Amino acid sequence: MADDGAEVTLGIVVPGEAAAMNAVAAYTAGLTLGVDEGTLVTGLASFAGVARRMTPVGEADGVKVMDSFAHHPTAISADIAAARQLSDGGRVLVVFEPSGWTRTVALGESIGRALAGADEVMLLPVHSLLDSPVGKVGTEKMAAAIAHDTPVHAVPDIAAAGEVCGELVRPGDLVLTMGTGAVAEVGEALLAHTVSVVRS
Repeated sequence: MADDGAEVTLGIVVPGEAAAMNAVAAYTAGLTLGVDEGTLVTGLASFAGVARRMTPVGEADGVKVMDSFAHHPTAISADIAAARQLSDGGRVLVVFEPSGWTRTVALGESIGRALAGADEVMLLPVHSLLDSPVGKVGTEKMAAAIAHDTPVHAVPDIAAAGEVCGELVRPGDLVLTMGTGAVAEVGEALLAHTVSVVRS
């Protein structure tokens, strides 16, 4: 709403309800700081988003691939919901790489419940640049929480994730790679493979 009470329509490129709410917050903050309304509307419409937050990777043979840095249950749920909106009725397949030992221990089941919003989940081992202060940490509890509602495929590494995803994916699907590590490589490899199959 503008300063004079008139309704304002904000057009944004970034998908999802969370992005829309962020745009409204940015617009409101800008008005409060005295930024011109037209400048705010134009700026928000041209904002292409943040790298690795629902970033389009590409599309091949009817399969869309997007990438997200999300690794907290709230962000995971928001991005899967956005993917669902973008899938045009197709399935949403998530390739997820958990981040951090203590986060996995504390939030593993919550993360699993958030991931269960997808149609299929490929679950990688925990990614961390530090040694675990809590001993060996697996993804069993996370996988169990996902499996309550959604098929989950525990995979040992990036290559295996790509292979399993390649076997499951079909035209009309949206593949969402998600997490802080090298998981984005799965989407890139999947598109390269799909394109090579289409061209051959």
